[in-house]
Amino acid sequence: MDDEKEIEEYVMNDVGVVFHGELNNIKRRPWEYGQFEEQILDACLYLMDKAELDLSGRGNSIKISRVGSAIINARDDSGVVAGNWNNDYTYGVAPSAWTGSVDILLEFLSSSLPVKYGQCWVFAGVFTTCKH
Repeated sequence: MDDEKEIEEYVMNDVGVVFHGELNNIKRRPWEYGQFEEQILDACLYLMDKAELDLSGRGNSIKISRVGSAIINARDDSGVVAGNWNNDYTYGVAPSAWTGSVDILLEFLSSSLPVKYGQCWVFAGVFTTCKH
C-alpha cells in the first residue's frame, strides 16, 4: 500500500468494530483484532498449514480469502469457530461474550479443536485478524 492512511487503517489498527444483529436492528461492538499479540502470527500460519495452502498461495489475496473464510468456520473444515444460533451455550462460550480474536485463536492453537461458540460477527472478527 502506498497511502500511509490506508496502512494505518487497514493493517496497523489492532482494534475496530464488528456489526451484529438483525436486518432492522443492527448494532456495533468493539473488537480487538490483536494481530500483533504474541503467538497470533503462529496461530494464523498454523491455519494456513492446516488448510494446506502452499507458500505461493499465501501471497494471493483471493486464495487467502477463500481458504481463510473456510478454515475459520468449523462446520466442514475442523476450523477455528463452531457456530451456534440456538442460545444454548452450555458447552462453550456465548458468542456475545467474545470481545476479540486473541483468546479464540490461542485456544484453537493450543487444542486444535473448534472454539465454541461464534456467530457471524465472531467469524468476521477472527477472519480479519488472520487476514491482517
